[in-house]
Amino acid sequence: MISGSVHFWHWLEFLYTLDRIGYEGWLGGDIAPKHTGPAAAYDTNFRIVRRMVNFLDKAGTDKIAEILAKDSDIAETYNFLSEKLLPED
Repeated sequence: MISGSVHFWHWLEFLYTLDRIGYEGWLGGDIAPKHTGPAAAYDTNFRIVRRMVNFLDKAGTDKIAEILAKDSDIAETYNFLSEKLLPED
């Protein structure tokens, strides 16, 4: 399965955490391309992870950290991120 296709929010949290600790190494994708060719599956996986990283950058990792510092208010964090991802307007 493509990264984030089942546990999207967990992936965002994972990528956010890697950013906050300053990780700049490699990420591996353990995917099984059953319905498409391996090259297409890995290309899609690469692109979705890149898009999640870009999304976090645009949302603002410092703002996310600020929200989380308020007793780890999960509802506020979720509302902030989901508003950036899926605006109501």
